[in-house]
Amino acid sequence: MALLARNGRGFRMVNSGDAFCCLLFLGMPFLLGLRSLLGIRRHRLQINAGYEQMADQLGFSYNPDHNWDGNVITGTIDGYQCSVSFERKRSRDGGRGTSSGGSKNVYYTTKWTVRLRDPMTLGLEITPHAWGDGIFRRREQDIETGNDQFDKAFRVKGTDEAGIREFLTLSRMQAMLLFKLSRESQRVRSSWQIPMITDQEVIVRLGDLTPDMQMSIDTLTETIGFIRHIESG
Repeated sequence: MALLARNGRGFRMVNSGDAFCCLLFLGMPFLLGLRSLLGIRRHRLQINAGYEQMADQLGFSYNPDHNWDGNVITGTIDGYQCSVSFERKRSRDGGRGTSSGGSKNVYYTTKWTVRLRDPMTLGLEITPHAWGDGIFRRREQDIETGNDQFDKAFRVKGTDEAGIREFLTLSRMQAMLLFKLSRESQRVRSSWQIPMITDQEVIVRLGDLTPDMQMSIDTLTETIGFIRHIESG
């Protein structure tokens, strides 16, 4: 039994089981919040440990102070400068954050970057078309090549349109289509990898933080293989 105040007119007896249920009900949000925070902490410790191990395996430098918004590992593979970084962004629509610790209006992405050995000066930027492009981006530049499959798959922008058309040979366009498909097969929960090809580097983004180190290694090595194909013409 427990004593509870009764409007200043003494005390009334309450069953201790009822009091326990009341305390449990009031404390449940705190317990759930604590469990969520501990889960996020374990997940992030797993990610950091994985990338530190990956850096050791590849001979890369590991940055323990990335704070989930900057380079995590950097190094070279076969002469190609590579990095894996995290980006912290705010959602414009205030939507749900990632399961890796994002709040309702903050989300995180993983970004793999490989620099070209011989950068160009075309101002080139090639990105996959997304749903709604025809409505929201219809006024943006989109250089068409005449290859229907490629033009439907990618938006092409740049400052040297003639140079870009010369650069986009059939072999290179086919390689880009295959690379796009291979990236879309790499998923973490509801997110998949999205490539961006420029005349300076190739970037692959994933809308989540991944603890899958084999995916990270494969992404870098496959991106290098793709760049070699592009550079060879």
